[in-house]
This record gives sequence, C-alpha cells and structure tokens, in this order.
Amino acid sequence: MRLRTIAGIMLALIAAMDAAAQNKMTGINVVLNTTPTAKILAALGQHGRVRDVVEEISAVTLQARESELAAIRALPFVAAAGFDQPRKA
Repeated sequence: MRLRTIAGIMLALIAAMDAAAQNKMTGINVVLNTTPTAKILAALGQHGRVRDVVEEISAVTLQARESELAAIRALPFVAAAGFDQPRKA
C-alpha cells in the first residue's frame, strides 16, 4: 500500500512538472504565408509578445508560453512556427 502511495505521489509530481513546463515562456519563431500586417501582428499578440518583425522574409519572433505553439501553428496566416533554438558557434 505504501508503495502505491509513493508511486501516486510521483506520478502527480511528474504531471505537475509537465504542466509547469508547458507554461514556461520561450521564444517562438513564426514564418508567415503573407506579408505581416497590423492585423496579423495583433492576432499573434493574443498568443504572446511580438518581439521582432522581419518583413523581408515575412517572419516574426514572439515571446510566448510553450503551450501556445499549437494555437499559433493553427492560425491561417502561419506557414510554420517552432521554438527558438540555441545557436552553435
């Protein structure tokens, strides 16, 4: 019985850690399928803070919760979106 209690507590902690990880703020890079407009930037702003706009390549960088990635990818003007990755020299 004690082993079950410990296992249950560990599973609860793992679930809580997973939920906390999804609420972590991170950089998200977004490639648009159209030119960025004020309306598009406002819509992206509903999911996080718009940090940079690179009009030449129709790209936007956001600071958002990790859990927002799926919703951002589902937007009709988003061609691709992914987490920012560290650069290697």
